[in-house]
Amino acid sequence: MKKRVLSFLLCLLMILPLALVSCGPGEEPDDTTPEVEDLYVKPASLNFYIIGDTFNPDTVAEMQEAFNAVSRDLYKTQVQFIFCTEAEYESVVTAKLQSAASSNEDSAFNRFENAEVETELDDLDTVIELYPEIYSNQVDILLITGKDMFDRLHSKGYLADITADVENINIGIKSHVNTNLLSGAKVDGRLYAVPNNVTIGTYTYMLINKQLANRYYNSKASDFTKVDSNTYKTVVNYDACLKFANDIMGDPAVATAMGVSEVYPLESTFEFPTINFFPKAGENTIFGVVYEASTTYTHAVKLDNVFNNEVYKSHFGFMLEAKTRGFCPAAGSTPAADAMYGIRVLKGDYADRFNYTDDYYIYELDQPRLEDEAPFESMFAVSAFSASVGRSMEIIEDLLCNDSAVLRNILQYGVEGVHYNLSEDGLVERTAAGQAYRMNYNYTGNVILAAPCLEDGMDLSFSTYFKQQNDSATRNPLYGMTPELLWKRTRDSLINYALTEKLTDLIEADIQALDNNASEILKAATQLSPAEKKAELKAAIPTSRVVSDYKDFWASIRADIDPTVELKDGEVAPVIPAEVRSYVNTTTETLRQTVTDEADAHLSAAADAASTLMEQAMACTTKEELDAHCTMIKGLDSKVNSHPEMAKLLYNATAGSIYHGMLKEKDNTETWSWTLSGALYDWYLNISN
Repeated sequence: MKKRVLSFLLCLLMILPLALVSCGPGEEPDDTTPEVEDLYVKPASLNFYIIGDTFNPDTVAEMQEAFNAVSRDLYKTQVQFIFCTEAEYESVVTAKLQSAASSNEDSAFNRFENAEVETELDDLDTVIELYPEIYSNQVDILLITGKDMFDRLHSKGYLADITADVENINIGIKSHVNTNLLSGAKVDGRLYAVPNNVTIGTYTYMLINKQLANRYYNSKASDFTKVDSNTYKTVVNYDACLKFANDIMGDPAVATAMGVSEVYPLESTFEFPTINFFPKAGENTIFGVVYEASTTYTHAVKLDNVFNNEVYKSHFGFMLEAKTRGFCPAAGSTPAADAMYGIRVLKGDYADRFNYTDDYYIYELDQPRLEDEAPFESMFAVSAFSASVGRSMEIIEDLLCNDSAVLRNILQYGVEGVHYNLSEDGLVERTAAGQAYRMNYNYTGNVILAAPCLEDGMDLSFSTYFKQQNDSATRNPLYGMTPELLWKRTRDSLINYALTEKLTDLIEADIQALDNNASEILKAATQLSPAEKKAELKAAIPTSRVVSDYKDFWASIRADIDPTVELKDGEVAPVIPAEVRSYVNTTTETLRQTVTDEADAHLSAAADAASTLMEQAMACTTKEELDAHCTMIKGLDSKVNSHPEMAKLLYNATAGSIYHGMLKEKDNTETWSWTLSGALYDWYLNISN
């Protein structure tokens, strides 16, 4: 073969077919014929960093050659895969990105864009375009395996912004990747990586043993549910569950009748499925957010005393009885292998609802929810040091969106006929050689595009069940808003609230003092001769001007520091004079530390009190004790609600006020949290006194 640059010949070969088809024999060119766009695409070489469970150089080389045979044909792009183990992956990727970032060479993008296309002639003198070598400072496609990893790479500027690509070019991604995953992956409304379309969350199921239920009742599934009188939605009937558990507990012959060694009313206690506590998740506190199974990101949810939710209170009472009466196997005991349970609760996927229908009534306690970490657990990103973001995105889009799944199957399973075969019904069957090539199917693209493999836990129904689960999944209503973040915002708002009050009192007192001083000067001036009066009044002008400025601009100063003061529609805030703003800023900083210390002390004491109230509830031994305890807590609520200012803040605050006690969606990219601030402050003051 003769290797050389044949730019002229290559251009001639591209232009010649257009010239031949533009006119017929003897015809003149038609001026109305639209110009044919130059669709020439130069060959590109990319690298792709990925994790392999099991791989060796030979199988990787075979897979890569099969992959490139297709990608060259479809996209004129070839891919060099860099395989790493899970343990070493991030360190390898980070080192390469750091090297690219510190490189003194021209960027891989510029080098690729400006490079001449090299060609060669084969034995038949056909022009063959050559694929470029990977540049030393080139990093293209990355697998990201967690939010911490994403945050580290994004914070250093290592990830390309691919928002416009997904919105305008690789538009198949929006129809193939779950909407919640895709929107949840955005940072400040921008995309820096595309989530692989993986299974979202888990269902929480409650299982009622049919045999045991039929022993005591002519039962049906609806016997253990009821309609919530407040929401008109179907919820667990915990009273029915308690009666069922008590019947089992009081039946000494049940084990013999069922033909088993042991029977327990409840397999184990379980948490209420939809609740977040504040100030911190997992802490014992009566202050939190309770939401229904159907509540999602777009619904407003309220911070409240959790015992004000009757469904939560019923669940809490049922769990209290379970602990007190010994419904569950004793801690540390090992139940018999044939032990039978009246009520079980389990987490699983959509298919699990079909695995227990013969023996149990199944009730869906909670649907799958997208949590903060989920979109980032498996993502494809393009490095900021890529030779071509566009060409990288073509490969990513194929792995996520191409229904033929040719590249997807090659990356997942290797070479068909070498590493795996497809059965008549479309199932993957690995060969002996294929055992040396194993990939995590969550890391290689859209999971439902790959041919299913029983060995990997995917059968022919996997795709159907996957779609059902992801379509029914919702975003946690507190998505992106951790208890710690919400608590920080509450604290900051409380500090601003208290600071504004103190600052208002102080500055308005200063205004009055200045006003009084100016009046005294003017009064004294009336006793002077005209010349002296004129000089005295002139000397008083600066003081009078400051007084006037304070009076004229105080509303806008307050609007600047007090979120409760807003300008009316069409009202323009006047410019605040420098000396006035300087005075306000100096006074503010003088007060801030005092106010901060006071706020922290109040919140700390109040949080301890809220925690104590929950611990007291957990220590109750009967439902009657719990009811009495909740009545006492409601009394604290009433004490706050009867306070006219607190009632106003809690129930009549307009949207946008820092006192609006709701969390709701602002738009598709940002969530506003309106903390209770002053109301929370007063509520906590009452329970801590």
